[in-house]
Amino acid sequence: MKRRIYLMTAITMVALAFTACGGNTENNKSSNASSASGSVVSSTKDNVNTAALDFNPSDYIEKLGNYKGLEYEKVDTGATDAEIEERVKAFLKNYPKKITDREIKNGDTANIDYVGKKDGVAFEGGTAEGYNLNIGSGSFIQGFEEGLVGKKPGETVDLNLTFPKEYHSEELKGKAVVFMVKINYILGDTPKELTDELVKANTEFKTVAEYKADIKKRIEESKKQESDEQIRRGLIDKIVTETAIKSVPKELEDKFDNQIKDYWNKVAASNGLEMKDFIENNLKSNEANFEKEVRSQANTSARRLTVIRAIADAEKINVSEDEYNEALNKYYESSGAKESMELSEYEKQVGKENLINLLLHDKVGEFLLQNGKEVTK
Repeated sequence: MKRRIYLMTAITMVALAFTACGGNTENNKSSNASSASGSVVSSTKDNVNTAALDFNPSDYIEKLGNYKGLEYEKVDTGATDAEIEERVKAFLKNYPKKITDREIKNGDTANIDYVGKKDGVAFEGGTAEGYNLNIGSGSFIQGFEEGLVGKKPGETVDLNLTFPKEYHSEELKGKAVVFMVKINYILGDTPKELTDELVKANTEFKTVAEYKADIKKRIEESKKQESDEQIRRGLIDKIVTETAIKSVPKELEDKFDNQIKDYWNKVAASNGLEMKDFIENNLKSNEANFEKEVRSQANTSARRLTVIRAIADAEKINVSEDEYNEALNKYYESSGAKESMELSEYEKQVGKENLINLLLHDKVGEFLLQNGKEVTK
């Protein structure tokens, strides 16, 4: 399940740059760069030598819309006091008072470490450290929470329990197990205010003022990044709308069509549904309308990429080898893929061409932003 979730995230990132739907194929092969107009990525030693897009945008565009000097609205990206305090409250929730001098009672939340064993062997999913368990919630099998009532922090308890016969795991349903549980503490009240002592003990900062200044900086950086991304997408949308496009490469449109369907198939599978049932139950549609909508989004994606390619060709915007490798490693690290596969396999799953398309989208968007005009409305 972890592999599937991570992979859907990694794959979706590319298509989201081109369409509101999202979706991508797992195995995309790059062809050799042989476009008459030159590839998006140069074949010199300093740039990625890959295919990616082996079509000439000018064959499909009658007149490219004006893409320099476009106006975009200035957005306030400052951090408000309310936003800063919201982050402070979230921080304080992580450091409740630790109660260690009384017994656990129903309704308490206890911080525990536990190991579950069947026939003396630890079973998958039965081990955790620092888990906050609300006693009486019924979130664990019968007897687990009840077995901790009356125990005190610092104690280690062996719970001899039996999984329900209707339990979802074939390995565990109806089986006798032993949980060894160490009680760390009972969670008390959340601190009502942030203090220098709390900041110093749990962050890299020494004072509340320093910590809040960092929160402010992070909020503003995040809002600026989000604002710039929205502006870049908006500028590209404007150019696509104003560009006279005769048609799009059918192969490119088919590719996006397959990628979007592949994405939704993965979503359906992750929900344990056949695609037909997922379309009807989750998307509230039917197969005919779904096909029509996907084709429309595929065409939108192809039009968008064709225009991006045209601007990239006109401005000689390329993706360097260093830029590609840096992005590949960044997504590899942040997606969690490192836990389950090598970098080379991750690259194959995401698709080199797809990642290049994403980087090109970002670089062209940044070019438009830098060459646009900020206005205040």
